[in-house]
Amino acid sequence: MRFIVPSSIPMRRFLIKTIRFIFLAILMATVIINIVFIIETWNRLQQESVANIDDKDGHIINSLLSGSHSNDFSNNNNNNNNQRMIKLDILSSQNRAMVTVDGTIILDDSEDGKNRGIHILVLNQYTGSIMARRNFDTYSTHEDEAMSLFISMVSDGRILIFAIKDEGTFQLKKTARDFLTRLGSKRAQDIGWRDMWAMVIQKQLLTRQQSTSMDPLLGEAYSKSMDFNSWASPAILHVDLELYPTGDDYVDCQWTTMTTTPLSFFNQFFGNFLPSSSSTESVDISMIDSNAKSLSSSSSSMNFVFLPDDNETRERRKHFCSRIEGYGSVCSCNDPLPLRFVSNYDPMAKISQVPIAIIASNRPHYLYRMLRTLLLTPGCNPSMITIYIDGYYEEPLEVAKLFGLRGIQHTPIGHANSRITQHYKASLTATFNLYPDAQYAIILEEDLDVSLDFFEYFAQTMHLLDQDDTLFCISAWNDQAYEHTSSDTSLLYRVETMPGLGWMLTRKLYKNELEPRWPTPDKSYDWDMWMRLSDIRRGRECIVPDVSRTYHFGSSGLNMNSYFQEMYFKKHAFNTNPSVLLKNVDLLKVENYERLINRLIRMAIIIDHRKGPCDSNFLKTTTTTTTTTTTNNTLVMKSKNHHSQNQSSTLQSMIMDTTNIYLIFIRMIHVHDYDTWLHIAKCLHIWDLDARGYHHGMWRLHYYRSHLIIIVPSNILYDSIDNEQQQQQQQQCTSSAIIDMNEIEIIENENQDAFPNNNNNNDNRIKIH
Repeated sequence: MRFIVPSSIPMRRFLIKTIRFIFLAILMATVIINIVFIIETWNRLQQESVANIDDKDGHIINSLLSGSHSNDFSNNNNNNNNQRMIKLDILSSQNRAMVTVDGTIILDDSEDGKNRGIHILVLNQYTGSIMARRNFDTYSTHEDEAMSLFISMVSDGRILIFAIKDEGTFQLKKTARDFLTRLGSKRAQDIGWRDMWAMVIQKQLLTRQQSTSMDPLLGEAYSKSMDFNSWASPAILHVDLELYPTGDDYVDCQWTTMTTTPLSFFNQFFGNFLPSSSSTESVDISMIDSNAKSLSSSSSSMNFVFLPDDNETRERRKHFCSRIEGYGSVCSCNDPLPLRFVSNYDPMAKISQVPIAIIASNRPHYLYRMLRTLLLTPGCNPSMITIYIDGYYEEPLEVAKLFGLRGIQHTPIGHANSRITQHYKASLTATFNLYPDAQYAIILEEDLDVSLDFFEYFAQTMHLLDQDDTLFCISAWNDQAYEHTSSDTSLLYRVETMPGLGWMLTRKLYKNELEPRWPTPDKSYDWDMWMRLSDIRRGRECIVPDVSRTYHFGSSGLNMNSYFQEMYFKKHAFNTNPSVLLKNVDLLKVENYERLINRLIRMAIIIDHRKGPCDSNFLKTTTTTTTTTTTNNTLVMKSKNHHSQNQSSTLQSMIMDTTNIYLIFIRMIHVHDYDTWLHIAKCLHIWDLDARGYHHGMWRLHYYRSHLIIIVPSNILYDSIDNEQQQQQQQQCTSSAIIDMNEIEIIENENQDAFPNNNNNNDNRIKIH
């Protein structure tokens, strides 16, 4: 039987499908519209959040005109209408720190992701002019200490303005909070995570503050964050500041003539050469006083003769101190730091005619400390010093003028690392142009202290650059010279890397090789990494001391922060002996040095490899180990804790026995395989970010005063690794330490699956996981 389907049925189905499709399209469109609406709303809220801050910035300026106040605490006395008033407005917020004076913006930091922490401005209490501007990233370690030190160096009576941008309390410790409280803050103990805070005070001596009814707090504003994940609303502060009348004792300061060297000089100069100088922690003043007295006698032996200010020096000091703040007793009216002294150098000495190029940026306090120590170093000729400033910054140039030195501002070229590289090139080119007869130049940076024998060190070594074509430079810095890995101030090494941080090069090298090939501004090279390239170095080496003659104290910069300084620079060794006679300098010539190394290896005692260098027992064991039968080159092993009188350790048992030399073998798969070394360096707590300080696959250091050589056993340059030594090291390598960053793991011969590409069944090595 045949059924006939009405023609209306397909049409009905078509309509149903069409309606469903329309509904689906409407639903999808609704979803899309809602998503777009949410995104636009979120973006608008974000923009309104930023705009809200901008509106409040505008409110600050508007409040200047209306005279409104929004501070928590205000102590403005307007009884004397004859005195000049200025109006201060301060903004503290997540994205901005801003200060205006009478409607003129003097600080406006809104750069995204930069300059976090506490901003400080110092104003002259007579004129209202800006005398200092600093930013302390108190989210990072030790920045609160640096902030407290800076405030301590500001003269009494100055106006200090504080404002937090983003976050400024994570590393703001109790000591710094107590210090701010003593200065007059009522909120220093309350400021917390992501809170906003602004304050204006007049700095006063605590004794003066306690003996008068004057309140140093001129205004303070505080805004608390509602929860951990959010920032507080902006803190806004308005202060009417009454300036002091001009013409009083500060303006007329006569810079009292000193007949003796003030204690402040020893505190600020010789403090750098105290045993604790590498520490950023505060030092008890009585300890400085006693050390200063002993150093005073040693300074006499170095012929330091300080002179009272003459008219020219007095004018330089007055010009500087009336414009710049934060330099402590250099601006004291009654106890000024000496600026004049009899230069202690021999004008006939070759080293006194070597130009000194100081590479500087906008870190004037670093530059001041560096110049202060450099100028009082025996052998320094001030007429040969030039400070090259990367940018048109006023304060570094004023620091140079304060000391009567030449400062040259350089137009910045490039960005970030490229900018620094171009600054070095411009500075080196200018140095050899300014001193056309100079055949050498010494390059220093603004964040380096120099040792008392700095120039004597170069005087004893500079002839090697003329007599040995295999030398690239002479450096005062040793990358591996930490307090526990260097001890012999008279010893020198040859290294394949270019250390920098206080170094000498020749005109011939720069003009003939480096200058023509220097990276262009579009290349983002680090200048020192570029100089370490094999096609630039061309197999040449640099001379370095066992104990460095410079100390890196800077904790801020493009490639530097307080954590990096703490980890890799704070515990570097620094020579404090004022006169060191370097031994066997001519043995540093290439052929002599290779013979020396062969002789040292022949004399060396091989360290037992059964314990890896990351194992605490390898160096600081407290248990007794067995004594090994000795032949010519076998180590007699004893053990003890190096803090004990009755025990010894693998290496530290020989602390006082500097005649012994110890040898450690490591394996390198190829010439650039430094993985093993870098993990050993990490275990030894020395520089471990890249391989430095090596000479043909060999490192030398004085580990707790024991001369230690770390070398590749297959090094064909040193035939003195005789058969007996080879047999010993092969036997020891049958159970080699496999170094991991977190643990020591022993891999025996049968574990060949650990080395899938290794066909030698006896080839165990220190492996990096």
